[in-house]
Amino acid sequence: MTLLAFVAATVAGAFGAMQRGARIEQEKLNAMEVAHRVLVGYMNDPETVPAPDEYIEQGRGRYRVLFSEQMLVEDESSDDHYSLRRPVPLKRTTMNERFGAGLILLTVRVYPYDDSGPVPRDTQLVELSRIYNPFSLNAFTDVFMQHVFRLLGKERGRMLQQQIEGQQR
Repeated sequence: MTLLAFVAATVAGAFGAMQRGARIEQEKLNAMEVAHRVLVGYMNDPETVPAPDEYIEQGRGRYRVLFSEQMLVEDESSDDHYSLRRPVPLKRTTMNERFGAGLILLTVRVYPYDDSGPVPRDTQLVELSRIYNPFSLNAFTDVFMQHVFRLLGKERGRMLQQQIEGQQR
């Protein structure tokens, strides 16, 4: 009888662990979908990135994201045969570095929004990075201009936009 109780407890424990593992994997899958949505949203409109205190619903869960963009600035140690680039936060780059770099490293980190799921709120579920060229000639003109204005900064971007609109009249 004791042996039967031991076997039943072991099977129940193993089944519970498998269920918890499946829920965690589903959380990670949902988080990966959220990360992809944020990246694609940024590429179409850089102003759509959610704030860290906002949540995004996916499946049965709610998730929060931390988004970072870093310019990939050419390293001085590069030579004629190859180019090394180092990530520098956008706010710490000069205007020449921003437009000279041409490539941006986008990183999205996804966390559970609250502790209601199988993973604690402070546990990172997914980190997804992508190298992006905001100056791609394949981009739509309005998306391209949004990225240019964003890299220029609000004041300079507004001045450029006014100049462009003045020339179109």
